[in-house]
Amino acid sequence: MLSTILYPPLILVLLLPQFLSSPTPPSFPSSYPNPGNTCHLNSLLQSLRILNLKTSEPLTTSLHSTSRNDKLDSNLELLNALDLDWKVQYDVPEVLTLLISNQLLDPTPLLIPVTDVILPLDGKTTKKEKHSKVPILSLPLKRNFLKSLKAYETLETIRAQWKNSEGILTDIKKGTLLPSLPPILITSLNRFSLNPSTYEIEKKSTKCPIVESLNSGHILTSLICHKGDSTDRGHYISYVKIKNRWFECNDDLIREVKWKEVKRVGGKEGYVFFWRREEDGEL
Repeated sequence: MLSTILYPPLILVLLLPQFLSSPTPPSFPSSYPNPGNTCHLNSLLQSLRILNLKTSEPLTTSLHSTSRNDKLDSNLELLNALDLDWKVQYDVPEVLTLLISNQLLDPTPLLIPVTDVILPLDGKTTKKEKHSKVPILSLPLKRNFLKSLKAYETLETIRAQWKNSEGILTDIKKGTLLPSLPPILITSLNRFSLNPSTYEIEKKSTKCPIVESLNSGHILTSLICHKGDSTDRGHYISYVKIKNRWFECNDDLIREVKWKEVKRVGGKEGYVFFWRREEDGEL
């Protein structure tokens, strides 16, 4: 973090990222070449292009380059800026977090306020709350997407694990609440977990039927699917919705598809989901 002691106010302003607004929303997906193992980045760029978020270089150029050579050059420059190897496959939420932490993507419309709650059930101790903001909501894998979202806010009862002010162990309810949702909501399903025997990250292939809209008024604009058994193996593709038409984006291969196909593939392999509140823009 920059210090006002080391930098005068004027210089401090100049060192802040120059976020630029995106141009007119695209009318068609952009094909991105894959020189090695960049399908994770290609899929993420497709999803970010249609959200019209404010960005800074080199992400801005990657999102809006038109020629194949320019896309290759700008994407390699972007990976270098994130200290990532183009020959290695990375986890999409990890790359998205790096874009934000490196000040290449303005997180303002993405930040989700969350409240971690501990509620003692002894009737004497005050409820404990911790407030924070996160850019991605990581959801448990349930029988369908709405149940996954609901499970995130479920308060779990834990028996005799909390010592109250009198030193007596008491039951508590513990969990996370969502006071509100941002205009643009990004969610991921916990499809990957650490195998305690092999210490390897493994994928859960549990089906989780998806939906096109949420009760909050958010509409699904895109989703990223993972084909394979681990975050560092397999292949990423994305589905994006532009002017009520769905497209499958598989690196430089683009084809129009029906929602029925998106729903089928997304229910089995959907990993990261991008939502926009309906009144905040045309889909």
